[in-house]
Amino acid sequence: MLGYLFIVNGTMKITRNRMFLFVLMVLTMIVETKADRSYRLSEELQRIRDNAHRSALSPRTTKFALPTTEPTVEKLSTTSTGNVNIKSVIPKFQGAGWMALANVLLFALRPDPDVNWPARVPRILWEMILWFNLRRGRMEHLPITYYAWLTFLTGSTGLVDLFLWAPLYGAFVHFQTCEGGWLEPKRCRMDPIKGYSRLMVVVQCILGGMVYLNTAIQALHTIQVKRNEYHEKQNAMLMQRQQDQMLQQLPSPYRQLPYESGFSRTASYYGR
Repeated sequence: MLGYLFIVNGTMKITRNRMFLFVLMVLTMIVETKADRSYRLSEELQRIRDNAHRSALSPRTTKFALPTTEPTVEKLSTTSTGNVNIKSVIPKFQGAGWMALANVLLFALRPDPDVNWPARVPRILWEMILWFNLRRGRMEHLPITYYAWLTFLTGSTGLVDLFLWAPLYGAFVHFQTCEGGWLEPKRCRMDPIKGYSRLMVVVQCILGGMVYLNTAIQALHTIQVKRNEYHEKQNAMLMQRQQDQMLQQLPSPYRQLPYESGFSRTASYYGR
């Protein structure tokens, strides 16, 4: 049914294999562009976070330059704006979740007489497991190991779909059903439902594989973001503890007690 298409006076042929390679190349370019934008955004957010963290811990904002203020650990974390930026970077995995639901419906309702219902149940259950884990991945305050688990699930599914099922089904796309053979004469009849069903599986595996691989990249990036957030909090607490220890070692006129906040440093009390 698809056959060959002739263009440019019949000198160039467009076959199913060439169409498959063209679609694969276009989808690869789309995913690479999206991954490049995500990488640039993460680099920009990391640079903003570092600048804000350095400005928050600079000597201009410490107790030694401004004795009347006492920044705590909570104030330092709020000033650095690290938490706000990090929460905005964490993805919601909505695209992969919708793809998992679409795969469940397509695998369950796809008209293919050669693939019976028991053969479809494992993949349907796998897609439901993916959907459940992706939906739980939208929650906040998840451990880093959970994002590693999402990376494994989506990455393995995307690789198998792209490099196993898509070429396998693409090699067996036929628009006719044959009976007989060996000792009996072979009889073939046109079966467009079988051909379009196999072609739909090829497109489904390519699109799903691209989406799942992109989700695995996002989950892997989230692991790095979570680690950076943890290290920033630890550094802020360590810096605050060091400032408290150095302040306790200073002479009494350079320290400010809680009930002295209303007096200026030039008052006669400090000249005694």
